[in-house]
Amino acid sequence: MDNHILVTNSKVCTGCRTCEIVCSLTHEGEINPQKSRIRVLQKEGRGLDVPVVCQQCSFTICRTVCPAKAISRNGATGAMEIDPEKCTGCEVCVYACFFGAIRIRREGSRRKVFVCDLCGGDPMCAKLCDTGAVAYLPRDETTLREKSESMRETLAHIGRITPNSHQSRLLERITTVRKTGKAATSATTREREDAS
Repeated sequence: MDNHILVTNSKVCTGCRTCEIVCSLTHEGEINPQKSRIRVLQKEGRGLDVPVVCQQCSFTICRTVCPAKAISRNGATGAMEIDPEKCTGCEVCVYACFFGAIRIRREGSRRKVFVCDLCGGDPMCAKLCDTGAVAYLPRDETTLREKSESMRETLAHIGRITPNSHQSRLLERITTVRKTGKAATSATTREREDAS
């Protein structure tokens, strides 16, 4: 599997939407943000632009809930992929995704579900992002920590969690991997483990 991860950073996103344009152009042959696998949410009240894209979670709720077994992980890139032949368009994965990264659109009488596929391991959005708000970085302890922080920020900005809440700390434990390969535990959990 490719040893890189896609990391977003809303702190440096300018809202230019180049990522949306290049994504729809690369995958669909047209400039149409509605067909982009990445989107930028604008939080005008806070002056924020938040790139939202599949986080390629290690625990994949989308794959778990899919009744048609249409979602799988690409062994070469690590990207979650949706098999259009198996997908029924039921939208269960769309609602299950914490990040709102799985998109759906109508094509004639059929609903098409789509998600970031990392462009086969060479994501165009990261290549063309001038500010580094979308970056494809080597997977190491530092970038995993950056991704964990980015995921928490994204969830907070889209209203899924409150910063420093139980959900936020749980997400950190799930997404941050120590050198030992074990999920990181919170200080409180470590204290309880040490006491026993």
